[in-house]
Amino acid sequence: MNVISTIKINGKKYSFPADKIFVRYSSKADGADFTENWSDGQGYIGIATGRTAPAEKGEYTWQRIGDFINVRQSTGYSTTDAMSQAATTAELEAIRNLFEKPLQEQVDTYLDAHPEMTTTVQDKSLGAEKLTDKGIRDIRGYVTPDMFGAVGDGVADDTDAFQNALDYATTNLIPFLVNKDYKVRSINITDRYLLGIKIMGVTKSEQRRAKIIVYGADSVGLDISGTESITLENLCVVGDATEPPKCLLYAGRTINNPQSNGHIIRGCRFVGNVTIAYIYNYAGEMWTLYNTKITIPKESPAKYGFYGTAINTEGVVSPFRTLSNGASPLTCTSFKSCSFSSANGGVTVHIESEERYDAKGNKLDTTVAQINFDGCYAHNPINTSYYFKGVTGGVTFISCTDESLIQGASDRTAPMIWCDVSGSTILTGFQMLGCVLYGDSGIPYLKADCNIVNYHVDGYTMGNSGSWIFTNQLQHAKHGYLRKAEVFHVLNFAKDIDIVGEAPLCGAAGFDNWGNLDLKNGSFIQLPNRVYYEYGGSPDGKISASPGSIVRDTVNNHYYLGTGWSPWANPSWKKLI
Repeated sequence: MNVISTIKINGKKYSFPADKIFVRYSSKADGADFTENWSDGQGYIGIATGRTAPAEKGEYTWQRIGDFINVRQSTGYSTTDAMSQAATTAELEAIRNLFEKPLQEQVDTYLDAHPEMTTTVQDKSLGAEKLTDKGIRDIRGYVTPDMFGAVGDGVADDTDAFQNALDYATTNLIPFLVNKDYKVRSINITDRYLLGIKIMGVTKSEQRRAKIIVYGADSVGLDISGTESITLENLCVVGDATEPPKCLLYAGRTINNPQSNGHIIRGCRFVGNVTIAYIYNYAGEMWTLYNTKITIPKESPAKYGFYGTAINTEGVVSPFRTLSNGASPLTCTSFKSCSFSSANGGVTVHIESEERYDAKGNKLDTTVAQINFDGCYAHNPINTSYYFKGVTGGVTFISCTDESLIQGASDRTAPMIWCDVSGSTILTGFQMLGCVLYGDSGIPYLKADCNIVNYHVDGYTMGNSGSWIFTNQLQHAKHGYLRKAEVFHVLNFAKDIDIVGEAPLCGAAGFDNWGNLDLKNGSFIQLPNRVYYEYGGSPDGKISASPGSIVRDTVNNHYYLGTGWSPWANPSWKKLI
């Protein structure tokens, strides 16, 4: 049975989960012959708590069964007794008292032997090395800042108490619990390797979570630079309204450990005001965000929701550690069932890189790749939802929804997804499958200024009209079913393109080797010079092309040469064969 117990430390009461109560029976006062099930002749009952049933008699508190009311009902605490029944309130209270009294005595005895335990952090006498006793760890099962003197009212500065509690938790591998509203500046969680650190938030009610409130113009919130494998779960981290920090969660690669990877962020909320980004990831790899929400309110000066960078353009550094010199790669970032929204014009997700060289002219590794969005939601009616610059490969959207323009936005011109150019970088691998997109006339779903190789978009649902624009090169691409309201532009060079649909197709010089382009009657296709194009029927009145374009009628096996230019009207065609 799960129970909650209470202990008193330094005059304060603390509740903690005792997990289970275990009941055993014996014919001996010391429990020498105890068994799990009661039988005639067993006149003593033993009570113990813990995660698993103790194996030694001395770990149970023994008392005569006659001291309990309705003995047979009390056997309901046995795991297998056929007489198991629901216990009465009186019996439950009796068992709790029986187990809590010796537990309180155990704690009091320990505190008598360790007076430093009753000293708060304010006089700096409470060191983490004094708090490593296994008995206290087992009793608590977790650490909270108020155990180390934090006020937890969201007004007082709890930075010192929060830091001391967190240091103790990470040193002793105990979960850290955020159970009240703690106002802090930057918190040091740097250079801690493979410890399995877990920081969890408490849900106070259906609409209320305990919060970490970060304030101060130079603050970076939770700094996990150089740390590996940390888990943040159910946290609500808020940027202060009057003194907004730079960010709420920061990671960079340090000199001691050029990694900041393997982190899991699950069920967290990042809200309030910041000046740069809510999550700032400078070259941290193998991050996974589950069911995490980033909200940029209208009054926030934030530039980004999530900011991932291999080159640290914004220049934020750790206040606790020296970062590794130069640029570093940023790979394998996964967003699963996450939500991003912006009401101030900031980009919801911004991931960047560029070519960098050291003093000797050697190229640095600034690889940014394997960026995956699965089941995510975005809403940004003013600016771009997803911005990528210098990403070398593996950008994937699966079953995502973008409702940025579901009600239209006359002042927005930025694309939903923008793959920006950075030197000679080629984006190898862009994939979008099963997504829902709400566009607006003239505003691209996707704008790619970089070269893209291996492109696959299919199975998406379109709420309004939109376009797909490629200002550079597009090679080895498959795009499934364009609607009539959509436009597909390639403005430089395209090769090995396979498009199915009923929409206009626009391009410029350099198209080569089209795949299966299947367009319904009534669609208009604007073709560039010297383009070979196969079409199921006569092109008259259906295809607009510049002079020199060649069209093949695959039904009648005739070839036509475009001899006149008249966009969106009947062009002049000359039948060749």
